[in-house]
Amino acid sequence: MVIKSVSSSLRFWCLIIPAFAFLLSSCTSTSKTANWNRMAKHFHVRKAQTKQLGKEWVIILPGYSGLKVFKDTSHYFLAAQEFNAQGYDVVVVEYKKAYRKSGVFVKGGFDEHVRWTTEQCIEWAKSNNMIESNQDGHIASWSAGGEGMMLLMNDSAALAHHRITSIAMFYPSNRDSTEFKARVPVFVQTGAFDNVTPAKSIKKTFGNQPKARLVVYADAHHGFDVKSIVKEKHLQIPPVLGKKFIFQYNPTAADGSLQKVINFFNEN
Repeated sequence: MVIKSVSSSLRFWCLIIPAFAFLLSSCTSTSKTANWNRMAKHFHVRKAQTKQLGKEWVIILPGYSGLKVFKDTSHYFLAAQEFNAQGYDVVVVEYKKAYRKSGVFVKGGFDEHVRWTTEQCIEWAKSNNMIESNQDGHIASWSAGGEGMMLLMNDSAALAHHRITSIAMFYPSNRDSTEFKARVPVFVQTGAFDNVTPAKSIKKTFGNQPKARLVVYADAHHGFDVKSIVKEKHLQIPPVLGKKFIFQYNPTAADGSLQKVINFFNEN
């Protein structure tokens, strides 16, 4: 009777434990539907003035600090205006805030979260007619926003599904040393004096990519295209004892840098 009782208990736990594990994993996976209503507050749509159909689109991914570059909240929206003027509909994505509001846990690190949130934004925008679902699109990323794109540009199926035909990056970071092969054309611009995302590291990441085009501006720091950083600014991480990271606008490097991105998108 004791042996029979033990055997029954074992069978019971052999059934219960896997079931519990499955329920737990289902609560921490992307199988849960994202809450687009909450996320949409952080998807900032800027549509081109022209009402003609057939407009391509651009997704803008800011740097790690989100919409604010120090105290400047206009930088990415000014870029959106430039894309709008060329006939592109634009969505500026606050990916960190949107991800937190999604109600979904995405396995992986920061790069996986950026990628997933970007794809959710594209699906949301197409479903709500914010961008045209039958038109090609492009990604423009700054600094940390590029981390998710290194994952996405390696996925031919996802790129085709979303109709992403090219990706442009300003001084992209790659903190996880992600290895990838760009499946679409990618255009990278950075500064030779950038000590946040050093040009040496960017050259190592993109130098051997057949589809990559890399421009390195002499004497330029991180944020070389941000007009509000006229005076050199520093971030020290950790404070006092940490490395001093430099940010500064460089008019020579910045001049025409966004137009180069527009030309690149027009070509692809």
